[in-house]
Amino acid sequence: MSLNPVPDEVVEIGTFYNPLETRHATSFLSSWDEVKHAKSLELVYEEDGYLSCIKLTYNGQICQFGNPPPEVEVSRTHVVKINPNQWIEGFEVIIGDPIESREAGPVGIVNVDVWIYGADIEYGSYRPKDRYHRLFVPADGKALVGICGSSKGNRINSFALIQSEGDQRFPRRTVNDELTRSLSWRNGLPPPHVRVLPDSLSALSSAQRRGLRMEGLLFGVDEQHDEDPTTINARLTRISASGDASRIELTFANPEKKLNIMRVAGPDHKSPLKSMDIDGPGGETIVSVLMPPMPDENADFEWYVPKWFGVVTNRGTQSIFGQQSTIEEACIVKTPSGFAVVGLFLSPAFMQYWTLGVLIAPTASSPTSISPVKVLRDEKGRIWDPEPPPSAWSLCEPCVGSEDREIGIFDPAFTRQEGESRINESASFLDLTQPVVCFRGLLAAPSWCRLDQLGGFEVQFANVPSRFIGMPLGDNEIPLNEEVSYEEFRAGITTVVADGPRISGSEVHVKTQSELQLQNSGPGKEWHPNGEKGARIAAVHVWGGNYLHGVQFEMENGKRSPKWGKAGGEPSISFRTNTAGEVRPSTIRNSIRNLVHSEAKGRPIQGVVGLKFVIRNSKGFGGEVPGPVMIQGFTQR
Repeated sequence: MSLNPVPDEVVEIGTFYNPLETRHATSFLSSWDEVKHAKSLELVYEEDGYLSCIKLTYNGQICQFGNPPPEVEVSRTHVVKINPNQWIEGFEVIIGDPIESREAGPVGIVNVDVWIYGADIEYGSYRPKDRYHRLFVPADGKALVGICGSSKGNRINSFALIQSEGDQRFPRRTVNDELTRSLSWRNGLPPPHVRVLPDSLSALSSAQRRGLRMEGLLFGVDEQHDEDPTTINARLTRISASGDASRIELTFANPEKKLNIMRVAGPDHKSPLKSMDIDGPGGETIVSVLMPPMPDENADFEWYVPKWFGVVTNRGTQSIFGQQSTIEEACIVKTPSGFAVVGLFLSPAFMQYWTLGVLIAPTASSPTSISPVKVLRDEKGRIWDPEPPPSAWSLCEPCVGSEDREIGIFDPAFTRQEGESRINESASFLDLTQPVVCFRGLLAAPSWCRLDQLGGFEVQFANVPSRFIGMPLGDNEIPLNEEVSYEEFRAGITTVVADGPRISGSEVHVKTQSELQLQNSGPGKEWHPNGEKGARIAAVHVWGGNYLHGVQFEMENGKRSPKWGKAGGEPSISFRTNTAGEVRPSTIRNSIRNLVHSEAKGRPIQGVVGLKFVIRNSKGFGGEVPGPVMIQGFTQR
């Protein structure tokens, strides 16, 4: 049967520096009758380990793609024997630098696995870690009849298949859908039934998609969605992400081996990670993902960068990771009928751009049996992170900080028009009845620092999961200098002069650079009130009024934590808990500086059992960081 060969889209593979490029288009077959011969496929790699040439030999003919190096420069050769009436199904190509310890070397093809119809895959001999895999197979109903592309010197630089109408003798094995297999995947392809949710990449051009380097993370909660044998008996116990969502970590528990398994995507910047615990061994699973809305295809943007994402479990636990900008537009990702969310993908390190999206797979459940996912919000529409407070808790006056601001904590001139929506806000609560083992991120702000640059903090409990009140700053973002240089001032790091605060009630509690460094490089980064046993919070002292300025925790054992923010002088209010069965009222020390109704000034408040924090995304030293902007107490009904 004669062929009608059609070249596929050529994919650029490498980043080589030889300016001389040679284009190739090599036909392997002119008729399907030729597959009756025994064949030999030879893949030749040059001295640095990059693919140089592909040769197909049969019936006395040699079909060659690429330029073979001199024999003395050949590092290795992979020969694949193909029996009569067998044929090549496709190639799984490993792309990267052949030297594992080198990260910035030239990128090219360093290994090729050859897929043969009806036979085992012929694996290449070199499989370096942390490299990217791409599958080249013909489109549905087509078959490979040649290769086209280009080379620079003795290195193949671009690659594509020449394909024709398929032959019924060559039944195709199960592969990923066309979009998923057209992408390059770190450390191996996803399982065949897993695919990229098309909407996740709909805002990118085809050229941008070809440049993506994908890292997939499967939640691993269902064996049919996870073929990784290391997690067959494991369950997801934690999801973590960096402050800009460019790094995501999944932690799995494996009871049989009594160890944790971790999967990671994205670069390790050594920055703090926000985490949410998941009871995977008890049956809790991630059932949906929240994402920012995709931009209109006609929108003027260089690259779509989702700076945050959220997850929701089947028990209603939910959390926002990343910079939480535009979370008022948060929407649950919609999957096609018959598909479920099974993971996330991240494509980092394309200059300063990356993209983030969802992996899906067919579900065994019928659509009618899947409960609708509901995002839980507070009375103002803010997303609760990670869950609402107990139903028996009631908010009490006063609150410290304004819930009607948009630009930043120190923006007294800003007024919101009636009916305007709040942006970038979430809500979280802190349970004051639980013993605390550690506080992380209780940083002092120097006089020149706006509090919306300071990030948030983490409270680690002894018996329940940690609670994140915003996002702690990374080590390279923590302010350690009291004075602002002229260059920093001109660069726009601060909008206030360096000689002191400009807002009433925001007096700093650190007066010198040595005091600032002592707190922010020591106990402010991490403070333990009572070793591994922990201690309960007896009071929370708060500085502020219309704007939140500072926070300090007083423990039952009498110890006081480092002060977060600007906490000079006496606190504005002290929220006190019910300790040892005693009810002690909270007190307003300076009612003028608190947002409180006139009839409530000075009125004692029954002991609080928890605190509500409103979290907003603000401009920090290293980018946008979520931090607390308002505090209000809970009492028990």
